[in-house]
Amino acid sequence: MWCNIPRATAILLLNVSGFLAATAAQAQGSGDTETESLYRQRCAGCHEAGVSRAPTRESLGQMSPESVRFALTSGKMFLQGTSLTQEQIIALSRFLTGKDAQPPLPAAAFCEAHHVSFDGALARPRWNGWGADLSQSRSESASMAQLPADQLPKLEVKWAFGFPGDFRAYAQPAVVGGHLFVGSAGRKVYSLNADTGCIDWVFDADFPVRTAISVGQGQRGWIAYFGDQHANAYAVDAVDGKLLWKVRPEEHPEAIITGTPTLAEGKLLRADLIQRGICGSQSKLPLL
Repeated sequence: MWCNIPRATAILLLNVSGFLAATAAQAQGSGDTETESLYRQRCAGCHEAGVSRAPTRESLGQMSPESVRFALTSGKMFLQGTSLTQEQIIALSRFLTGKDAQPPLPAAAFCEAHHVSFDGALARPRWNGWGADLSQSRSESASMAQLPADQLPKLEVKWAFGFPGDFRAYAQPAVVGGHLFVGSAGRKVYSLNADTGCIDWVFDADFPVRTAISVGQGQRGWIAYFGDQHANAYAVDAVDGKLLWKVRPEEHPEAIITGTPTLAEGKLLRADLIQRGICGSQSKLPLL
């Protein structure tokens, strides 16, 4: 195609395209430099100084850009984010994670046939909620565990599940009816097939979910109950992950739910924590 273009014109076109590419690269480099300077001024003082409970720079790089933006707009770094523009928040999330968005979960991660059954769920081996029983004993009877002591040394890893875009896992899994339920720092609750580790469903919570999951029967079938880090309590259909109800019983702006909801005598008990105030409360929620 170049044979029909005069040489001087071709050289001019090449020079223009080279100039545009150099200009774009320079602008990108300038943007990265400005963002790095912003990070050094506003963030590095904690994240690179060994401050307790502050994720390291390397840990921030493992987060999804959505989680970084959430932390600065609605999460734990909200106060620090109030002095930043939306453009600066987006730039910081890109600078820290190296991407604009977290890739979607691959189709191969989901169970091929979605068939969730809870027939005889409470008679099968299970670990429901935080302590496995109303007294929170955190122990399992031999008849329920069905795992003789001489088999323990023979246990091997069957499958592993990584939380996409999270650098930590702080929620305890629950196993009921052959399915594993677990919350995440990335504001998602997962239902996994306990035998294969494939995903049955994913539920999007409003805030990170630190509590364990309690599963029980209600008027609308099998329900998974949990709370998030903004004191929201949820009831989700344990079969398909659809939201049944969500309430925020504690309106204090710094309230969070740290205690796993517990099913007892037709009521759902949950414990709240109000940060910066060593203050707690307990309430009852109706079951469905």
